[in-house]
Amino acid sequence: MKNTRRVIFIVVSFIANVIVFVGACIYLVKGIESVGVERIEVIKNEVDQMRSTVDGLVLYGDYYFLQEFDELDNLLYKNITYDEPSNTFSMDNLAAIAKKNGYGNLTGSGNIPQDGLSHKEMLMALDLNHFFSIYYERYTEITWIYYVSKSNFILLYPFTESENYHYSEALHTMEFYTRVLPENNPDHSMQWTSVYEDTAGQGYMVTLTGPIYNNDEFMGAVCADITLEVLDRMMESKYNCMLVDENNVIISSNLSKSIGVDGTMLSELTAVSEAEQEKINGLEDGEVRSFGLNYVFRSSVPGTPWAVVILVSIFRIYGIAALMTLPAVSISVLLFLSYREVENRKMTEEKLKRVVIMDELTGLHNRYFLDSVIEIELERADRYREPLSLVIFDLDRFKRVNDTYGHPIGDSVLKQTAELAGGLVRKADLLIRLGGEEFLILLPKTNISGAYDTAEKVRKALDERIHPVAGRCTASFGVAERNVDESFECVYRRVDEALYLAKESGRNRVVRYDEREYIPKPVLKIEWNDAWNSGNTIIDAQHYELSVISNRLFNMALENTSREKLITQIKDLLAHLKDHSTYEENILQKAGYPMLYEHKVQHEEMMTKAERMLEQFSNNEIKIFKLLPFIAHNMILLHTIEEDMKYFPYLNHRAK
Repeated sequence: MKNTRRVIFIVVSFIANVIVFVGACIYLVKGIESVGVERIEVIKNEVDQMRSTVDGLVLYGDYYFLQEFDELDNLLYKNITYDEPSNTFSMDNLAAIAKKNGYGNLTGSGNIPQDGLSHKEMLMALDLNHFFSIYYERYTEITWIYYVSKSNFILLYPFTESENYHYSEALHTMEFYTRVLPENNPDHSMQWTSVYEDTAGQGYMVTLTGPIYNNDEFMGAVCADITLEVLDRMMESKYNCMLVDENNVIISSNLSKSIGVDGTMLSELTAVSEAEQEKINGLEDGEVRSFGLNYVFRSSVPGTPWAVVILVSIFRIYGIAALMTLPAVSISVLLFLSYREVENRKMTEEKLKRVVIMDELTGLHNRYFLDSVIEIELERADRYREPLSLVIFDLDRFKRVNDTYGHPIGDSVLKQTAELAGGLVRKADLLIRLGGEEFLILLPKTNISGAYDTAEKVRKALDERIHPVAGRCTASFGVAERNVDESFECVYRRVDEALYLAKESGRNRVVRYDEREYIPKPVLKIEWNDAWNSGNTIIDAQHYELSVISNRLFNMALENTSREKLITQIKDLLAHLKDHSTYEENILQKAGYPMLYEHKVQHEEMMTKAERMLEQFSNNEIKIFKLLPFIAHNMILLHTIEEDMKYFPYLNHRAK
């Protein structure tokens, strides 16, 4: 019997350790994916900055040629000097003040244009000086910003004297110029070059280039350079990380410095067949799979023809997984040696039980513990006819914290929340982390008023505590008192409904279930405030018109207007919102608004939700006063105040 137990224990321990080992391998493979996603985000941020730079300069150049000027002049133009022996010109005489004033150097060959389109183009290029200096200071990883003209000149920023770098006809054969020629780039899009050595002496680099047109006539290319040294820094990680182009040529890596310069192919490092290389190319973005002796992660970089590839030896993964499994193996051995000791076994079982019922991150009890004690608490409350209340709270917009600062900061916010709440509840109360950013407080011998007071204390403490990285993190609360003989599922459902109302009515508040009918609803009727004017007359008129239509819809709802007429009016309002969003996004693109992409995503998400709620209202699944708060409060009022006002300075700056 004794030997049988030992055999069973050994078999069970072996299976458990295998499971732990496999779990560790899965965890490490997921870790490769996390590293890859992190590298993608780092590169994407830099790419977005460069695209914003080039796109803004192209927009300005195209816009410049559309303008009519009575007289074309520029103070910098007067400082262009012609050198007759070499038949070249430059602005070398500004070298002493160029850095202070944010000037680049304009060099070229032939005579200085005095009039005509070439003269206008040169003045446009000189006007770009101001934007070059702004973008160069804002985006510090950019090495050069320049404009190469088909009219045989270049404007290069920062300032470099012509003896060190000057215009030559060879520039028109460079990839950053030929890539955007009309015959190679008929859709006038921005293009990335392959790796090349900088003739201005800054090493190997890649360039983002965009064409400038005078109507349909190609004039030149605006370019922004970034060195491989910068890209190599972005590839820094604990694994072998590489940036490859569409031909699987390695551009940058955290390996040898020569890789990325000598045109090394990815297949040379993976040591896989051509067929397997094709499979690697066919991986879904963010997918990790094993090929040969490596785990391979591959994901494309948005806005580029590049992809991030991570190679990790399977032996490294297995080795680390084995080390991670050692504690489990050690525990198995210790348990085997001590299983005959009953008291030691009980202590071990108690320790394991605690691991199961506690949330590892916050140190609070978890949902499993709640399930094990809730029936006992309900039975006690019924036996002694004592009140029992429930509070559920949920951190507001917690996903933004994780998306903006990363999961480690999100975990820190959760720990801070648990610490604050734990210090404000009684010893008799149970504070539970339900999962994610959701918490529960079970309050024995407490009516709804007492539970509300506790919830309000916790809400206020969270509102006043400023996290050192994430800043102010608030929460919404639902509160309900259990009815006699009411099941936990029922009271939980009521508390959850109160929590939902707290979220819908503006967040950062406590809602009692018994007062849910008296909760102030989100603003339905909008009173226009001149402080919401952006300075763009069309956008301001559209904002005001949206408020007028929303108020008209509100009045129709109060007058019990038929569902068909309300649906027609809502569709009209959503059509105005779509037209406004399209116009607003075009204006923000021209203004170079850096948060344009996020703004467009918000428009799309709100419109999708509004259309879905309209369909529910049309099918009589929801009432009009559930749809109206979202449209009037969230889409029009809050979006105008919280989001649109962020771009007002950009419109005002452009106007100036």
